Amino acid sequence: MPTIAETVVHNLAANGIQRIWGVPGDSLNAVTEAIRREKGIEWMLARHEEEAAFAAAGEAALTGELAVCAGSCGPGNMHLINGLHDAHRSRVPVLAIASHIPSDEIGSQYFQETRPTELFRDCTVFCEMVLSPEQMPRLLEIAMRTAIEKRGVAVLVMAGDTALEDAVDERVFTVRRTDPVTVPSPAELQEAAATLNSCDKVTILAGAGVEGAREEVLALADALGAPIVHALRGKEFIESDNPFDVGMTGLLGFASGYRAMEGCEALLMLGTDFPADGGRADSWRVHPRVLCRVRVHRGTAVRDGVGQISEMPRFVAVHLAEPVPGAVRGQPLKGSVRPDVHGAPAHVGRRLRSGHPAGCLFLGAVPGDGVL
Repeated sequence: MPTIAETVVHNLAANGIQRIWGVPGDSLNAVTEAIRREKGIEWMLARHEEEAAFAAAGEAALTGELAVCAGSCGPGNMHLINGLHDAHRSRVPVLAIASHIPSDEIGSQYFQETRPTELFRDCTVFCEMVLSPEQMPRLLEIAMRTAIEKRGVAVLVMAGDTALEDAVDERVFTVRRTDPVTVPSPAELQEAAATLNSCDKVTILAGAGVEGAREEVLALADALGAPIVHALRGKEFIESDNPFDVGMTGLLGFASGYRAMEGCEALLMLGTDFPADGGRADSWRVHPRVLCRVRVHRGTAVRDGVGQISEMPRFVAVHLAEPVPGAVRGQPLKGSVRPDVHGAPAHVGRRLRSGHPAGCLFLGAVPGDGVL
């Protein structure tokens, strides 16, 4: 009869997991021993549990698939917290196996006792404790499915002695990933398109949510004659070889992206959110008449505008780029050119395909000590 730990490892292998990142510890012995016997999974030894969690988050971000890390009881799994928060904010699927103190000692102020289910609650989409063999592998399946479908972190807490118990259910399951699509109604699209067409100066703010929709977003920028400002996490998906890009905004941004948002009449946010709520917009000196948001996860307050219209930037970008009868495209945003660098003159040398000048920087001359 296999142990609960062995059924966990068997099911992870059946779902394509090839490695588990972590640091061994006594309360994790049942899991690491099961991994040692499983030919399809490699134990990736880290120097610190925080490193293991960040490695799992990085693997999930690069592959788009579920990644797994593990930590022993007490400080072992507590050290996972920074990496799991990173995965949570980056919205990548990670499963963390958090070992726990002996089950009969829970609540007794035992050595290294913590409350893992409370500790990880703020950075997870699923966080539960295995209390009996009868819960497995069902609880594992729920954890994996939730992490994959919600693109987040799932933590499965399991006492060391529970992991060593004989399994009641030996079944092996597979979690099939689905890609549901939520699209706006035709009326909402028409409202958004008409609103954007009524504005003379439109700026697009693109974030990580535009992944996979690059060409559609560029076509939309062309149709609107709009500069594209990218957020930090949208950089890898939209910035390169983009004639409409005027730079990054946010805490690590710079002036050109800020100015493009400051001077616009309509700010179309694709796959991102506004960095301040409606009540704080004045402090950012951003005064768009319209905030039209696509795929918002934080729920920023908007005083005027269309609001959240979709969960799919690609679909929206394609349909908003279609001409609206009687619409007149506005003039391009002025003043969105990046500032001079070390006194070098800045020139607008590239034009949008629509014929409008783009907010791109071409340096005529750079001082000898200039840094780009």
